Amino acid sequence: MDTLLKPARLDLDPNSPTATKEWRHWHRTFTNFIDECGEKAPDEYRTLVNYVSHNVYEYIEDCKDYKSAIRVLEQPFVKTPNEIFARHLLATRRQKSGETLTEFLQELRKLSKDCNLKNVTAEQYREELVRDSFINGLLSPLIRQRLLENKQLDLQTAFDQANALDLAQKNSEAYRMPEIPTTAAVSSPPTDEVAGAHALDYDSLAATFTSKKCYFCGDNLHNRRSCPARNSNCNNYGKKGHYAKACKSKAPSITTASMFTPTLCSIVASCPESLKQASVKVSIGGIELTALIDSGSSERFISETMARKLSLKLHPSTQKISMVLTSFKTQILGHCFTDIVINQLSDSSIRLGVLKNLCSDILLGDFQKKHKRVTIEFGGTRPELVIPRPACPLSSTASIEEPSLFGNLLPECKPIASRSRRFSKEDQEFINQEVTKLLSEGIIEPTITPWRAQIVVSKDPSNRHKKRLCIDYSQTINQYTELDA
Repeated sequence: MDTLLKPARLDLDPNSPTATKEWRHWHRTFTNFIDECGEKAPDEYRTLVNYVSHNVYEYIEDCKDYKSAIRVLEQPFVKTPNEIFARHLLATRRQKSGETLTEFLQELRKLSKDCNLKNVTAEQYREELVRDSFINGLLSPLIRQRLLENKQLDLQTAFDQANALDLAQKNSEAYRMPEIPTTAAVSSPPTDEVAGAHALDYDSLAATFTSKKCYFCGDNLHNRRSCPARNSNCNNYGKKGHYAKACKSKAPSITTASMFTPTLCSIVASCPESLKQASVKVSIGGIELTALIDSGSSERFISETMARKLSLKLHPSTQKISMVLTSFKTQILGHCFTDIVINQLSDSSIRLGVLKNLCSDILLGDFQKKHKRVTIEFGGTRPELVIPRPACPLSSTASIEEPSLFGNLLPECKPIASRSRRFSKEDQEFINQEVTKLLSEGIIEPTITPWRAQIVVSKDPSNRHKKRLCIDYSQTINQYTELDA
């Protein structure tokens, strides 16, 4: 029978989340084996050494007897749970979705094993309930953390420690050096003149105080418990614990303007008066529109309002364009395709980017490249200004030979066809997908050549990056390429 009860060799990692359960089970099997041997039982310490791995033996190699070895092994493997936290887990455990009542009850019984339950009087039981509620309801997480460091804690000790920590926090705040307020007189800035508005005179005196402010309500610094914003909700994002004026979240800026006299405005033109000279009449679907000619634009655009009026089909787009300054960028809402007639010249299926608040119905940019010359009449007295087509700045000053495509190859270069490689089914499917995609996008094209380089599938062992398709030229053209090329 003793041969059937022989325990397995103990090879346990102390950092394993199940280390305590595995140790308790193994220790029970080892004890059963020793008890079953009876009078023929071997030396307990020598038997223990024989049934542990070399990693576990390092813990007990300095022990002299069996009991001291067991005490040493219990230190890394048996982690005593916190009684208060274990009761919190038991009280807050809820039935999970798909979990049967039997499974739920079994989980509750498992959690109750760490609660250190014992026979107590009604008064002791009441003290334990008050202690658990006291720690669970503390406002300061720091005080709760310090209390949970105790493996065993009664109500009076918990209150004494919490009261001492709370008093220490208040005393520590009193050590902060008060800041001396500074007063400065600020004159009012000059008011801007607004057309149709009455000019107002302002005489003001502003006092600026330099002091530390509360992060939650914006007033002078005070204790968090007495902060009026502690139970208030932010009007910007609805978060609890601070006012909107002290909100640190980035909110969209809203600009409001009030006019002293009411003004009635109406749009009378689809292009600003200052840009009339560079505008031209175009036609889309028989409707006459105003198009602005922009020689600095590399695309063509249409306003969002006009695109909706013409019922043009909008295709999504993530393109961004830069304005006059590189820091001015805007997002294209999408693009559409339509036929445009300019001075009786028709272009079909023209791609137009859709922009919000465009200064004209349509903005024409790259279409000018189709024409030999675009002339805009301004009516000035000076002679016409001709900007010639830009040429290469080096073409007139230097003679540059066309570089050779294979100038860095050794003279004994000859074609090499490397041997085919075997790929897994997964890699072969990936290669076929990538090659088909590159062919359809026109990035690569079929060719017949005596050279043959093999494909390499680059993988990330940690799966943080996707696969990549590479070509291995190390065994082909690189064999005849100069080292300093």
